[in-house]
Amino acid sequence: MPAIRLTEFRRDLGAALVHLDAPDRCARALSALMARHGTPLYRSGQRVLPAYHLPPAALNLLWQSLRQAVARHPKAALPLAQALWQDPHLEARHLAARLLGLAPPEEATQAQFWAWLAEAQDPDLRQALLTQGTSRLVQETPEAFFAQAAQRLSQPGPARRLAFQALTALVASPAFENGPALYGALRQALLHLTSEERPEAAQLLQTLAQRWPQETSPFLWRVWNEGADGERAPLLAWVIRRVLPHLPPESRRQWQQRPGWTF
Repeated sequence: MPAIRLTEFRRDLGAALVHLDAPDRCARALSALMARHGTPLYRSGQRVLPAYHLPPAALNLLWQSLRQAVARHPKAALPLAQALWQDPHLEARHLAARLLGLAPPEEATQAQFWAWLAEAQDPDLRQALLTQGTSRLVQETPEAFFAQAAQRLSQPGPARRLAFQALTALVASPAFENGPALYGALRQALLHLTSEERPEAAQLLQTLAQRWPQETSPFLWRVWNEGADGERAPLLAWVIRRVLPHLPPESRRQWQQRPGWTF
């Protein structure tokens, strides 16, 4: 971005952030800013959100300025995130996801996370919600976050797939330590696994294997013993095969030597 435009961008950004206490107005000003300084493009054949194509330097400056402003006014994070989400452009929704991670980890923040996660179709946006949008939720209220995810594990289909993804983010957080409860909730979900849910289940179990290898291997064996004779045995085997490389060498050898493991 040319220096003269960057100077102009800084000026317009400062004018937009003056309205931080009026989230709708601030969001409209930020959207107008991105539209003015971006270069919208259309790429046929791509099922992605529309984008402003704001230069990286400008987008980084926008986020750093926004983060600093919200740090001084934490209560503004959620309302502004909600207002920005109304803009369907990718940059605006990414900003909303990152702002969600700065919002106080209250019930409204968690409810908004799950609603947006269900709505997000763009893979990069969903990943931003899972990694950045959960920052305070998984660090400061991990048990409340787990309770919401565990509730969704009992619902087959999209809800369970989202739960697997959210739990992967939770397990990666050192603040979450309730492994026994997670294994208990996960058992039934794995025994009722569908073909569509396998990738998300495998990713969660890989993360579990890396964090709690000594607990994950026997847990998988118990699940396998329960499900090996059922119609979902091939699905379980598909998942377990993808988890085994993430277990310690000794655990992998034990699996290979177990007579009940035939896949």
